[in-house]
Amino acid sequence: QSIRQNLIAAARRSAKAATEAAAAAPASAPETAKGGGRLKEIMEKRKRPLLLGLAALVLALGTAHLVTNALKGPRTAATGEAVQTPITPREDAQPPAKDQSSALPPAPVETQPAALAAVAPPAAEVTGSTTQPPASEAKPPLAAEPVQAVTGVGELPPTLGTPGMRKAALDGDARAVYELGSRAADGPAASRDPKLALRLFERAAVAGLPPAQFRLGNMFEKGIGTARDLSLARVWYMRAAERGNAKAMHNLAVLHAEGVSGKPDYATATDWFRRAAEFGVRDSQYNLAVLLGRGLGAPTDLAQSYLWFAVAAGQGDEDAGRKRDEVGQRLSPSDLAAAKAEAAAWRPRVAASGANEVTPPAKGWDEAPTAAARKPAKPARS
Repeated sequence: QSIRQNLIAAARRSAKAATEAAAAAPASAPETAKGGGRLKEIMEKRKRPLLLGLAALVLALGTAHLVTNALKGPRTAATGEAVQTPITPREDAQPPAKDQSSALPPAPVETQPAALAAVAPPAAEVTGSTTQPPASEAKPPLAAEPVQAVTGVGELPPTLGTPGMRKAALDGDARAVYELGSRAADGPAASRDPKLALRLFERAAVAGLPPAQFRLGNMFEKGIGTARDLSLARVWYMRAAERGNAKAMHNLAVLHAEGVSGKPDYATATDWFRRAAEFGVRDSQYNLAVLLGRGLGAPTDLAQSYLWFAVAAGQGDEDAGRKRDEVGQRLSPSDLAAAKAEAAAWRPRVAASGANEVTPPAKGWDEAPTAAARKPAKPARS
């Protein structure tokens, strides 16, 4: 407002000075001119200074309007402050990771750099989810495709897994191949073989096993056992997410929020965070609440932001509880009451069978030997 007033005052002074200069100019027409001729002559003399003054005033008003809009406009994502990282390991947490065993709690939103959480939730959270979204927003995963037999497993170390597991893997069982890959990737440090794990996850992923697709994408993202390749990570996360893997949904959203395609895509990130949040992924619930509260990727919706902060807080996220209370102070009493009721009624969606966990055979990979057949009874003596 101060800038607008100063510019307008300067324009008025300029216009006044031009008018006074025109009035002081000596008259060149004879004083005998009368009526319409005299008026026309006066207008001709003052036409130029009047037009200059008017132009200065219009220019000043336009400049003030532009400056005012620039001061009031929202900051864009390019400033690096629009979306904060709500999840960062605390001192008592494990190292940052996106693998299945990751269980990092979120850290305060105000202290983090401009990026979204890159940490997947603990496995226990993958089986939960939230209430169904409105019918217009619901986007169910693709129909489950049968997992094909695995081919090209190659040679397996004799110490990896159990004999029954290795046999099942060589026979094409994708679950056994996945289990062997997990042991090669997550076993004791001395026995880990990232390249072997990558090969086994890749064979099971090509066969269509969603947990293997998630793990393969994770290895490409981190550069474990191979060169880091975010494009391939996105491809495999997408395949797993489309088949219902909640952790792949979360990590895919993180890649889009961080600009895997060159610049942040908050609309796509919001979509995938929402899907993962509906399956109970706490970190996605927190990130979704941040995006909705700031109007990134979707119109600002404080009521929905409150809902997702409340749901995450209900899963033990203390930072989400504080953010929930901050958003609640900005809601009207009626909107706050409705948001609280919706949060209280929140229920998880059921995860797709086999999309998030690999279930071993009921009897294990190595079936116990059957009891020896009974010996035939001795013939009775006559």
